[in-house]
Amino acid sequence: MVTASIKIEVFKRNNQRVVNAFYKQYKRNVSVNSKDFVVVAVEQSKNDSENKILGVAFIRKIPGLQPPELLFRSLFVAPIHRNNGIASKIIHLTLQHFPSKAIYTITDKSLIDFYSQFGFTVCNTPPDSISNLKTKKSPTVMVRLS
Repeated sequence: MVTASIKIEVFKRNNQRVVNAFYKQYKRNVSVNSKDFVVVAVEQSKNDSENKILGVAFIRKIPGLQPPELLFRSLFVAPIHRNNGIASKIIHLTLQHFPSKAIYTITDKSLIDFYSQFGFTVCNTPPDSISNLKTKKSPTVMVRLS
């Protein structure tokens, strides 16, 4: 019998291809780069040397003010693995690495309550460096202050 466990971890490889392939597999128009802080949920199988990515999110530094703003981006969990707490665990680990920093996210209005659970609040006057990134039709900018 093969058993698998799910682990939430900081992605520490120099090559982000596997993360970008995960996003592409689900037709997400997102890519990470080597400067991003990436957190993944992986399924670890005892028989498998390669861990399977189940979910991912990342922090990107946005130039503008000094120090640069931090943007929590592209939280995505494979549909078959949703509603199991994976997204929450990814967020918790990500935020643990930036305890005294303001972190922004751009989300749909339908996810305001979800992000509020993690200390994010709607930001009515975001910095220009974040406002200029709005790509969704009706985005909501939220911020988690330290």
